[in-house]
Amino acid sequence: MPSEAKIFKDKGAALSNVGKYNESLGYFDKALAINPNYSDALFGKGVALYQLGRYIEAIAYFDKALAINPKDVHSLDGKGLALGALGNYSQAITFYDKALDINPNSSKALFNKGLDLLKLGKYNESITYTDKFLAISPNDIYALNNKGTDLLGLGRSNEAIIYYDKALAINPGYIVALTGKGAALNNMGKYDQAIAYYDKALTINPHFDLALTNKSLALYNINHTRLITSIAIIVILGAAATAFIVIRKRRKQKK
Repeated sequence: MPSEAKIFKDKGAALSNVGKYNESLGYFDKALAINPNYSDALFGKGVALYQLGRYIEAIAYFDKALAINPKDVHSLDGKGLALGALGNYSQAITFYDKALDINPNSSKALFNKGLDLLKLGKYNESITYTDKFLAISPNDIYALNNKGTDLLGLGRSNEAIIYYDKALAINPGYIVALTGKGAALNNMGKYDQAIAYYDKALTINPHFDLALTNKSLALYNINHTRLITSIAIIVILGAAATAFIVIRKRRKQKK
């Protein structure tokens, strides 16, 4: 028969799994009142706090779990996530590295390290870890999208589109990949096609800031290109007109 502390912990975990994080906290606290060193309850409370956006408090509970078991991969991942959510990407990566030292195939640590390297603009390194994750989960749309964004950051827009397309083949309504493909097309000078993808994203979420911003940029690029083209035509026509006048003057002089 499970202990009373485990019953409370399991109830907290069940509530957390269905998104009832505030309610789950009470049950984790009941478990910890019985056993303050119950590492699973400490981890569970850390996860609930993380999901509530209370990242500093979450780190405190992951640290308590790690004080009991420094090799708890889940708590190492959890602390990395909380640090990343606070914008401390480099520090977060150190905890993913600790998790990977223990379990080189930890999919969470591989994915999250790849993502934080992407956020740091370290695209080649990010691809290394995202590829390792994709070897485990080849159809993960978030990882496929992240690799597309890495390639986009490296200026490899054609290759980026391949990965955005893979993500969109799984979920055609994934607005981040729609916007990413739009950005790749924009970089290739295919502004009208880019706008079509931004519009698809905005049909799903009219307030998606990245798509709105990128669409404005593509429209600017179209107008700028048209302006340059118009100026070039005017210059050419002006030059042609000048040449025509010069020819006429020469003909008159000959007469």
